[in-house]
Amino acid sequence: MAVDSRQIAAKSMDMFGKIHNAVDQLLMRGMDPIELANELRGLADDVEESSPMYRSAMLENDKASDGFDREEREAAGEYDDVKKKEKKPKAQDMR
Repeated sequence: MAVDSRQIAAKSMDMFGKIHNAVDQLLMRGMDPIELANELRGLADDVEESSPMYRSAMLENDKASDGFDREEREAAGEYDDVKKKEKKPKAQDMR
């Protein structure tokens, strides 16, 4: 049984229509638009992260030219954003 790309496209459009209808209903019921947008962004992030192409690109970007990844470099304390900053002593009140 061959997969017809037109049938897949038609079913996809139907599903996107259902998503749009759900968004409209949530807004009509008084959901905060910013909260809804954040929820939808979270869903979009989940979709991207589930993509094999996305995961392989992230792994490629995570490796440095020397073959060590960020996690290994963080463990070695090589990143400034991970290093613990020393606490400076508070200035004494000279009044």
